[in-house]
Amino acid sequence: MNHLRTILVSVLASALFAFAAGTTPDSSKVETPPDTSKAAIAPGSSFRITHNHVFTLLGVLITHHGLRNSETLHNWPFFSIGAPALSSTTKLQKDFSKLLTVTGDANASLTPVNVGATLGTDLQLIHLLEAGVKGSVSSAWNYGRTSTFMGVYDPEERTFDQDIFMTEAAFSITYKAGLSIPLMMFLPKSDWTKIILKVGVSRETSTYTGASDGEPWKAGTDTRVNGDRGELSGTLMYILPFERLYMAMVTVKASRFMHEYEFDKIYWEYDPKFLMVGVTPTVMFKMMENWNGVVMAPIMRERKFNKRRYKSNEELMLKRVGAEWHLNAVMCMVNYVF
Repeated sequence: MNHLRTILVSVLASALFAFAAGTTPDSSKVETPPDTSKAAIAPGSSFRITHNHVFTLLGVLITHHGLRNSETLHNWPFFSIGAPALSSTTKLQKDFSKLLTVTGDANASLTPVNVGATLGTDLQLIHLLEAGVKGSVSSAWNYGRTSTFMGVYDPEERTFDQDIFMTEAAFSITYKAGLSIPLMMFLPKSDWTKIILKVGVSRETSTYTGASDGEPWKAGTDTRVNGDRGELSGTLMYILPFERLYMAMVTVKASRFMHEYEFDKIYWEYDPKFLMVGVTPTVMFKMMENWNGVVMAPIMRERKFNKRRYKSNEELMLKRVGAEWHLNAVMCMVNYVF
Protein backbone atom coordinates (compact mmCIF):
# COMPACT_ATOMS: atom_id res chain seq x y z
CA MET A 1 0.00 0.00 0.00
CA ASN A 2 2.79 2.38 0.84
CA HIS A 3 6.06 0.44 0.78
CA LEU A 4 7.73 -2.36 -1.08
CA ARG A 5 6.48 -5.24 1.03
CA THR A 6 2.82 -4.18 1.02
CA ILE A 7 2.85 -3.51 -2.71
CA LEU A 8 4.34 -6.93 -3.41
CA VAL A 9 1.69 -8.58 -1.25
CA SER A 10 -1.27 -6.75 -2.76
CA VAL A 11 0.03 -7.19 -6.30
CA LEU A 12 0.60 -10.92 -6.01
CA ALA A 13 -2.53 -11.68 -4.06
CA SER A 14 -5.14 -9.48 -5.68
CA ALA A 15 -3.84 -9.74 -9.23
CA LEU A 16 -3.45 -13.50 -9.09
CA PHE A 17 -6.90 -14.21 -7.74
CA ALA A 18 -8.53 -11.63 -9.98
CA PHE A 19 -7.01 -12.61 -13.30
CA ALA A 20 -5.57 -16.11 -12.99
CA ALA A 21 -8.24 -17.64 -15.22
CA GLY A 22 -8.54 -14.70 -17.59
CA THR A 23 -11.59 -13.16 -15.89
CA THR A 24 -12.31 -9.56 -14.99
CA PRO A 25 -11.52 -8.10 -11.57
CA ASP A 26 -14.99 -8.98 -10.29
CA SER A 27 -15.32 -12.27 -12.17
CA SER A 28 -17.80 -10.87 -14.69
CA LYS A 29 -18.78 -13.09 -17.55
CA VAL A 30 -17.64 -11.43 -20.76
CA GLU A 31 -16.61 -12.47 -24.23
CA THR A 32 -13.11 -13.96 -24.21
CA PRO A 33 -10.97 -15.97 -26.63
CA PRO A 34 -11.93 -19.61 -27.17
CA ASP A 35 -12.07 -21.55 -23.91
CA THR A 36 -9.01 -23.72 -23.40
CA SER A 37 -10.23 -25.34 -20.20
CA LYS A 38 -11.19 -28.97 -19.90
CA ALA A 39 -14.99 -29.26 -19.84
CA ALA A 40 -17.31 -32.21 -19.42
CA ILE A 41 -20.77 -31.81 -20.98
CA ALA A 42 -23.26 -34.63 -21.37
CA PRO A 43 -25.31 -34.54 -24.62
CA GLY A 44 -28.55 -32.67 -24.07
CA SER A 45 -27.58 -31.83 -20.49
CA SER A 46 -27.71 -28.41 -18.84
CA PHE A 47 -25.00 -29.40 -16.35
CA ARG A 48 -21.40 -28.46 -17.06
CA ILE A 49 -18.12 -29.08 -15.24
CA THR A 50 -15.07 -27.00 -16.18
CA HIS A 51 -11.47 -27.41 -15.01
CA ASN A 52 -8.81 -24.71 -15.30
CA HIS A 53 -5.16 -25.06 -14.35
CA VAL A 54 -3.16 -21.86 -14.73
CA PHE A 55 0.56 -21.15 -14.53
CA THR A 56 1.16 -17.44 -14.07
CA LEU A 57 4.18 -15.21 -14.56
CA LEU A 58 3.66 -11.85 -12.91
CA GLY A 59 5.88 -8.87 -13.62
CA VAL A 60 5.63 -5.73 -11.48
CA LEU A 61 7.17 -2.33 -12.14
CA ILE A 62 7.16 -0.40 -8.86
CA THR A 63 7.30 3.38 -9.14
CA HIS A 64 9.39 5.77 -7.08
CA HIS A 65 6.43 6.57 -4.85
CA GLY A 66 5.87 2.90 -4.20
CA LEU A 67 9.50 2.55 -3.17
CA ARG A 68 9.72 5.62 -0.96
CA ASN A 69 9.55 3.70 2.33
CA SER A 70 12.00 0.98 1.37
CA GLU A 71 15.24 1.53 3.27
CA THR A 72 17.37 0.31 0.33
CA LEU A 73 15.33 1.25 -2.75
CA HIS A 74 13.71 4.61 -1.97
CA ASN A 75 16.13 6.54 -4.21
CA TRP A 76 15.40 4.41 -7.27
CA PRO A 77 13.09 5.82 -9.98
CA PHE A 78 11.56 2.35 -10.38
CA PHE A 79 12.19 -1.28 -9.54
CA SER A 80 10.96 -4.42 -11.32
CA ILE A 81 10.26 -7.86 -9.91
CA GLY A 82 8.84 -11.10 -11.28
CA ALA A 83 7.21 -14.12 -9.68
CA PRO A 84 5.53 -17.39 -10.74
CA ALA A 85 2.28 -18.78 -9.34
CA LEU A 86 -0.04 -21.75 -9.80
CA SER A 87 -3.83 -21.86 -9.62
CA SER A 88 -6.39 -24.61 -10.16
CA THR A 89 -10.14 -24.07 -10.46
CA THR A 90 -13.09 -26.41 -10.85
CA LYS A 91 -16.44 -24.86 -11.78
CA LEU A 92 -19.88 -26.45 -11.86
CA GLN A 93 -22.77 -24.85 -13.73
CA LYS A 94 -26.43 -25.87 -13.90
CA ASP A 95 -28.94 -24.10 -16.15
CA PHE A 96 -32.46 -24.59 -14.82
CA SER A 97 -33.90 -22.41 -17.58
CA LYS A 98 -32.92 -19.45 -19.71
CA LEU A 99 -33.67 -17.31 -16.70
CA LEU A 100 -31.94 -19.14 -13.86
CA THR A 101 -28.38 -20.49 -13.55
CA VAL A 102 -26.58 -21.81 -10.47
CA THR A 103 -22.78 -22.08 -10.38
CA GLY A 104 -20.27 -23.39 -7.89
CA ASP A 105 -16.50 -23.17 -7.93
CA ALA A 106 -13.49 -24.36 -5.96
CA ASN A 107 -10.04 -22.83 -6.28
CA ALA A 108 -6.59 -23.58 -4.87
CA SER A 109 -3.54 -21.38 -5.39
CA LEU A 110 0.15 -21.28 -4.59
CA THR A 111 2.21 -18.08 -4.81
CA PRO A 112 5.56 -16.85 -3.43
CA VAL A 113 3.52 -15.02 -0.79
CA ASN A 114 0.90 -17.51 0.38
CA VAL A 115 -1.17 -20.61 -0.22
CA GLY A 116 -4.96 -20.50 -0.20
CA ALA A 117 -8.24 -22.09 -1.19
CA THR A 118 -11.73 -20.74 -1.89
CA LEU A 119 -15.17 -22.28 -2.29
CA GLY A 120 -18.15 -20.34 -3.60
CA THR A 121 -21.56 -20.47 -5.20
CA ASP A 122 -23.58 -17.98 -7.26
CA LEU A 123 -27.19 -17.63 -8.33
CA GLN A 124 -27.67 -15.84 -11.66
CA LEU A 125 -30.94 -14.45 -12.98
CA ILE A 126 -31.07 -13.96 -16.77
CA HIS A 127 -27.26 -13.70 -16.59
CA LEU A 128 -27.60 -10.08 -15.46
CA LEU A 129 -28.46 -10.20 -11.75
CA GLU A 130 -26.11 -12.21 -9.53
CA ALA A 131 -25.95 -13.05 -5.83
CA GLY A 132 -23.54 -15.39 -4.10
CA VAL A 133 -21.39 -16.35 -1.17
CA LYS A 134 -17.70 -17.32 -1.01
CA GLY A 135 -15.55 -18.79 1.73
CA SER A 136 -11.74 -18.80 1.79
CA VAL A 137 -8.79 -19.86 3.90
CA SER A 138 -5.13 -18.91 3.48
CA SER A 139 -1.77 -18.96 5.16
CA ALA A 140 1.47 -17.20 4.27
CA TRP A 141 5.25 -17.30 4.31
CA ASN A 142 7.53 -14.85 6.09
CA TYR A 143 10.99 -13.96 4.84
CA GLY A 144 12.71 -13.05 8.07
CA ARG A 145 13.25 -9.34 8.54
CA THR A 146 13.03 -8.70 4.82
CA SER A 147 9.31 -9.30 4.44
CA THR A 148 6.53 -10.13 6.89
CA PHE A 149 3.42 -11.52 5.24
CA MET A 150 1.76 -13.15 8.24
CA GLY A 151 1.59 -12.02 11.85
CA VAL A 152 -0.01 -9.77 14.47
CA TYR A 153 1.02 -6.14 14.98
CA ASP A 154 2.74 -5.27 18.25
CA PRO A 155 2.11 -1.57 19.05
CA GLU A 156 4.91 -1.39 21.63
CA GLU A 157 7.57 -2.78 19.31
CA ARG A 158 5.96 -1.16 16.26
CA THR A 159 6.37 -4.32 14.25
CA PHE A 160 4.57 -7.51 13.27
CA ASP A 161 5.17 -10.56 15.43
CA GLN A 162 5.71 -13.17 12.75
CA ASP A 163 3.85 -16.45 12.78
CA ILE A 164 5.34 -19.66 11.46
CA PHE A 165 3.86 -20.88 8.18
CA MET A 166 0.80 -23.13 8.56
CA THR A 167 0.57 -22.50 12.32
CA GLU A 168 -2.06 -19.76 11.83
CA ALA A 169 -4.56 -19.03 9.08
CA ALA A 170 -6.97 -16.37 7.86
CA PHE A 171 -10.61 -17.29 7.22
CA SER A 172 -13.19 -15.16 5.46
CA ILE A 173 -16.73 -15.39 4.16
CA THR A 174 -18.00 -12.92 1.58
CA TYR A 175 -21.59 -12.14 0.62
CA LYS A 176 -21.93 -10.38 -2.71
CA ALA A 177 -24.48 -9.15 -5.23
CA GLY A 178 -24.03 -7.63 -8.66
CA LEU A 179 -25.90 -6.29 -11.67
CA SER A 180 -24.60 -6.34 -15.24
CA ILE A 181 -25.98 -3.76 -17.66
CA PRO A 182 -25.20 -4.42 -21.35
CA LEU A 183 -24.95 -0.87 -22.67
CA MET A 184 -24.84 -2.21 -26.23
CA MET A 185 -28.63 -2.61 -25.92
CA PHE A 186 -28.91 1.18 -26.00
CA LEU A 187 -26.27 1.80 -28.68
CA PRO A 188 -26.22 1.19 -32.45
CA LYS A 189 -25.10 -2.38 -33.13
CA SER A 190 -21.46 -2.39 -34.09
CA ASP A 191 -18.21 -4.16 -33.30
CA TRP A 192 -17.24 -0.94 -31.54
CA THR A 193 -20.28 -0.69 -29.23
CA LYS A 194 -19.92 -3.85 -27.14
CA ILE A 195 -19.86 -2.19 -23.73
CA ILE A 196 -20.92 -3.68 -20.39
CA LEU A 197 -21.32 -1.93 -17.05
CA LYS A 198 -21.27 -4.05 -13.90
CA VAL A 199 -21.94 -2.74 -10.40
CA GLY A 200 -21.56 -4.76 -7.24
CA VAL A 201 -21.67 -4.70 -3.46
CA SER A 202 -20.07 -7.12 -1.01
CA ARG A 203 -19.60 -7.65 2.70
CA GLU A 204 -16.68 -9.70 4.00
CA THR A 205 -16.26 -11.12 7.48
CA SER A 206 -12.66 -12.12 8.18
CA THR A 207 -10.92 -13.81 11.10
CA TYR A 208 -7.27 -14.57 11.80
CA THR A 209 -6.64 -17.43 14.20
CA GLY A 210 -3.57 -15.75 15.65
CA ALA A 211 -5.28 -12.45 16.54
CA SER A 212 -7.69 -11.41 19.27
CA ASP A 213 -10.50 -8.94 18.65
CA GLY A 214 -9.07 -5.50 18.02
CA GLU A 215 -5.58 -6.69 17.04
CA PRO A 216 -4.43 -5.69 13.54
CA TRP A 217 -3.03 -8.60 11.55
CA LYS A 218 -1.54 -9.44 8.20
CA ALA A 219 -1.98 -12.75 6.37
CA GLY A 220 -0.70 -12.28 2.83
CA THR A 221 -2.78 -9.15 2.15
CA ASP A 222 -3.14 -5.68 3.59
CA THR A 223 -3.42 -5.01 7.33
CA ARG A 224 -6.79 -6.16 8.70
CA VAL A 225 -8.70 -6.83 11.91
CA ASN A 226 -11.23 -9.52 12.78
CA GLY A 227 -14.60 -8.25 11.64
CA ASP A 228 -16.55 -6.92 8.65
CA ARG A 229 -15.49 -4.85 5.68
CA GLY A 230 -17.84 -3.52 3.00
CA GLU A 231 -17.05 -2.78 -0.64
CA LEU A 232 -18.77 -1.06 -3.55
CA SER A 233 -17.45 -1.61 -7.07
CA GLY A 234 -18.16 -0.67 -10.64
CA THR A 235 -16.53 -1.97 -13.83
CA LEU A 236 -16.91 -0.59 -17.33
CA MET A 237 -15.88 -3.26 -19.86
CA TYR A 238 -15.20 -2.50 -23.52
CA ILE A 239 -15.01 -5.62 -25.71
CA LEU A 240 -12.66 -4.72 -28.57
CA PRO A 241 -13.00 -6.08 -32.13
CA PHE A 242 -9.41 -7.34 -32.25
CA GLU A 243 -8.15 -10.89 -32.16
CA ARG A 244 -5.19 -10.21 -29.87
CA LEU A 245 -6.21 -7.15 -27.89
CA TYR A 246 -9.72 -8.18 -26.96
CA MET A 247 -10.78 -6.14 -23.94
CA ALA A 248 -10.20 -2.88 -22.08
CA MET A 249 -11.83 -1.94 -18.80
CA VAL A 250 -11.82 0.44 -15.88
CA THR A 251 -12.69 -0.73 -12.37
CA VAL A 252 -13.52 1.54 -9.43
CA LYS A 253 -13.67 0.10 -5.90
CA ALA A 254 -14.29 1.69 -2.52
CA SER A 255 -14.02 -0.21 0.77
CA ARG A 256 -13.88 0.39 4.52
CA PHE A 257 -14.42 -1.31 7.86
CA MET A 258 -18.09 -1.34 8.80
CA HIS A 259 -18.00 -1.36 12.62
CA GLU A 260 -16.07 0.24 15.43
CA TYR A 261 -13.33 -2.02 16.71
CA GLU A 262 -11.01 -1.81 19.66
CA PHE A 263 -8.10 -0.99 17.39
CA ASP A 264 -9.97 2.16 16.26
CA LYS A 265 -9.31 3.60 19.71
CA ILE A 266 -5.67 2.52 19.88
CA TYR A 267 -4.75 3.68 16.37
CA TRP A 268 -7.25 6.54 16.04
CA GLU A 269 -4.71 8.95 14.54
CA TYR A 270 -4.05 6.40 11.80
CA ASP A 271 -7.81 6.57 11.02
CA PRO A 272 -8.80 2.91 10.52
CA LYS A 273 -12.18 3.98 9.06
CA PHE A 274 -10.44 5.69 6.13
CA LEU A 275 -12.27 5.00 2.86
CA MET A 276 -9.93 3.16 0.49
CA VAL A 277 -10.60 3.93 -3.19
CA GLY A 278 -8.94 2.39 -6.22
CA VAL A 279 -9.24 3.12 -9.94
CA THR A 280 -7.71 0.41 -12.14
CA PRO A 281 -7.47 0.68 -15.94
CA THR A 282 -6.83 -2.74 -17.47
CA VAL A 283 -6.07 -4.21 -20.89
CA MET A 284 -6.46 -7.92 -21.66
CA PHE A 285 -4.72 -9.58 -24.59
CA LYS A 286 -4.16 -13.00 -26.16
CA MET A 287 -0.74 -14.04 -27.42
CA MET A 288 -1.41 -17.57 -28.71
CA GLU A 289 -3.46 -20.62 -27.90
CA ASN A 290 -3.51 -21.23 -24.14
CA TRP A 291 -1.54 -18.01 -23.52
CA ASN A 292 -3.21 -14.77 -22.47
CA GLY A 293 -2.21 -11.73 -20.51
CA VAL A 294 -3.28 -8.67 -18.54
CA VAL A 295 -1.72 -5.24 -18.01
CA MET A 296 -3.12 -3.15 -15.17
CA ALA A 297 -2.19 0.08 -13.42
CA PRO A 298 -4.04 0.56 -10.10
CA ILE A 299 -4.30 4.18 -8.97
CA MET A 300 -5.03 4.36 -5.25
CA ARG A 301 -6.45 6.93 -2.85
CA GLU A 302 -4.18 6.43 0.17
CA ARG A 303 -3.71 7.90 3.60
CA LYS A 304 -1.45 10.95 3.75
CA PHE A 305 0.61 10.98 6.94
CA ASN A 306 2.44 13.69 8.88
CA LYS A 307 5.72 12.02 7.85
CA ARG A 308 6.52 11.80 4.16
CA ARG A 309 8.93 8.89 4.59
CA TYR A 310 8.90 6.33 7.38
CA LYS A 311 9.86 2.76 8.15
CA SER A 312 7.40 0.15 7.03
CA ASN A 313 6.53 -0.93 10.57
CA GLU A 314 5.64 2.63 11.67
CA GLU A 315 2.52 3.10 9.54
CA LEU A 316 -0.14 2.21 12.11
CA MET A 317 1.40 4.65 14.62
CA LEU A 318 1.37 7.66 12.28
CA LYS A 319 -1.18 10.45 12.17
CA ARG A 320 -3.28 10.80 9.03
CA VAL A 321 -3.38 14.40 7.80
CA GLY A 322 -5.28 13.89 4.56
CA ALA A 323 -5.45 11.73 1.46
CA GLU A 324 -3.47 11.48 -1.76
CA TRP A 325 -3.71 9.66 -5.10
CA HIS A 326 -0.77 7.70 -6.46
CA LEU A 327 0.23 5.05 -8.98
CA ASN A 328 2.39 2.67 -6.98
CA ALA A 329 2.95 -0.06 -9.55
CA VAL A 330 2.24 -1.27 -13.07
CA MET A 331 1.57 -4.99 -13.41
CA CYS A 332 1.77 -7.39 -16.33
CA MET A 333 0.50 -10.92 -15.91
CA VAL A 334 0.97 -13.73 -18.43
CA ASN A 335 -1.15 -16.88 -17.96
CA TYR A 336 -0.73 -20.32 -19.45
CA VAL A 337 -3.95 -22.35 -19.20
CA PHE A 338 -3.61 -26.12 -19.29
